[in-house]
Amino acid sequence: MPDTLYSDTIMSHYYHPQNYGLWPEFSAEQRYANPLCGDIITVRMRFDGERIEAVCFEHEGCVISRAAASLLCEDILGKTKQEIREIVYADIEGLLGIAVMPARLKCSILALEAIRRMV
Repeated sequence: MPDTLYSDTIMSHYYHPQNYGLWPEFSAEQRYANPLCGDIITVRMRFDGERIEAVCFEHEGCVISRAAASLLCEDILGKTKQEIREIVYADIEGLLGIAVMPARLKCSILALEAIRRMV
């Protein structure tokens, strides 16, 4: 049996999330919560026209939702709003490097749901 439930990548992004902390200058902000488990995220984004120039977040919740938020925020930098609208749940699994169990799907897409509300 493995020593940990999650991969090194997931744990690294949980303990050292990228783009973490809310910056003061932003174009849009969205707070989103999963009432079933209590995970909460606030995402801020700055746009340069249709492109994502900067993104940051703060989060309270589980390992999967924080790691997914960190990985997704890295992934969307420089993408257009349309490219972000085309992200699907399987893309989040690809970023995480695992198949997400149905019970954890809401956790893994918490950040994506917040970001979709801003584009």
